[in-house]
Amino acid sequence: MSSFGNNFDKGARAFNFGDYRTAYDIWYPMALNGDSNAQHNIGRMFYEGLGVRQNYSEGLRWFDRSAKQGNPRSLNSLGVAYYDGRAISIDWVAAYTYFLLAEEFGDNEAAPRNISRLLPNLNPKEMLEAALLARDWKHEFGVYP
Repeated sequence: MSSFGNNFDKGARAFNFGDYRTAYDIWYPMALNGDSNAQHNIGRMFYEGLGVRQNYSEGLRWFDRSAKQGNPRSLNSLGVAYYDGRAISIDWVAAYTYFLLAEEFGDNEAAPRNISRLLPNLNPKEMLEAALLARDWKHEFGVYP
């Protein structure tokens, strides 16, 4: 989940100033080399159409690659996608699964808010199913907090 220090920071500065093309040009090679933070940011750029043509599916693909390394922001982003149903069918159990994982992997802000927003829509059986799916996800990908 490491970022290549100074280059990543240059991308972040460009992104924060709205220079999305420069950020993309810096982060894309890093993402291809497996940097989970760069993968998350490339996913966000595609998902939100920041400096690239908006493409939910491509954004989800990058979030998934990053999430499989335990990136909490990408885990949360996948949960949001399942909650909102953009490019994938709404699936509140899957959303809750990813929110639980995001929180467990260190997202102490967005994931808890999203869990609170989602819980009224789930019954105890669905909550248990999501907890078991989260456990299985960690075993499948060999990623643990």
